[in-house]
Amino acid sequence: MNRFAEEAAKSAGHMLQMAIRALDYVPPVDITFGEYLRAMITADYELVKDDDRRYRVAVIAAFRDWGIYPADVRSLSVESLLWRPPEADGLQGLGEILGQLNFDKWNTNGNRAEAYNAMRRNCAILHEWIATKLNAEQSHFLGLDLTKDAAKGIRRNDNGQPVFEVHSLRPCRRIGPDGQQQTDLVVELVQKRKGFFDADVQKKVDEGAKGFEFDKVQADFYFRGGCTLIIDPSPRRFGTASASVSPPMNACDMNATSGPATATTTTAITRSRSCIRADEAGIVSP
Repeated sequence: MNRFAEEAAKSAGHMLQMAIRALDYVPPVDITFGEYLRAMITADYELVKDDDRRYRVAVIAAFRDWGIYPADVRSLSVESLLWRPPEADGLQGLGEILGQLNFDKWNTNGNRAEAYNAMRRNCAILHEWIATKLNAEQSHFLGLDLTKDAAKGIRRNDNGQPVFEVHSLRPCRRIGPDGQQQTDLVVELVQKRKGFFDADVQKKVDEGAKGFEFDKVQADFYFRGGCTLIIDPSPRRFGTASASVSPPMNACDMNATSGPATATTTTAITRSRSCIRADEAGIVSP
C-alpha cells in the first residue's frame, strides 16, 4: 500500500508540474480550455521529448472525456495539438537584441523592485525593436497590427503608429522529471482596440470618420489581442523562440450581434494559434 501511495503521489506531482509549465505557453488574453490543453502538450513536449510513461496521452484522453476540443486541430493526437510552426521569416533578426537584455537582477535573493525595473527596461528594448524592425507581415505573425491602415479603434502614438505593449519579459527556469534544466525567456505582447455594440459606430470609429475620432468616443468594451513568445537564449540555440500567436486586429469582426462575446470567446483576436521555434523561421546567432 505504501508503494502504491508513493507512485500515485509521484504521478500527481508530475501532472502538477505539467499544468504549471503550461501557463507560459498560453496566449496572453482570453484563454480557452482547448488552448490550455495545447499549451500543456507543447510545454511538456519541449522539455520531455520521450513520453515513455504516456502522460501526454492520459491528459488528452481526460480532456476528450470531458468533451473539451481545441479549435483548428484535425485530431486529438500529440502531433496535432503541438502549436504549428511559423512562417519562414516570422521573427528574422530576433537574436540581434538578446545581447542587450539584462537579467542580473532576476534571482531568488534579489530585490523585487530592482527586478521589476530591469524587466521594464528590457521590455522597452524589445518594444523598440518590434516597432522599428518588423514589417507588416511579421507584426501580423505576432498578432499585432502595426500597419498604417490599422483600424482607427487602435490608439496611435505621437508618430501616428498603432500602439502596442510588451507587457512582460522575464526568464523562466524549468526542471524536467529527470532533473534536466531548461531556461527560456517568456514575452507577452498585447494590443487593444475599441469595441462597440453598434456595428455602424464600430465601422465609423475604425475608419476614423469625422466626429468618431479615437479620443471622442467611449468604447463599450475593449477587444484585446497579441501573443506569447518563448525564447531560448542558450548559446546552442541563440535567438530561437516558440510563440502562441494570432492574426492581427483587422482580422476580427466586431458587430452588434457578437458584441463583447467575440472578445471573450476568442484568444488574442482568434483561437488560431501557432507554437514555433525561431530557428525554424531562419533565426540564426548574431
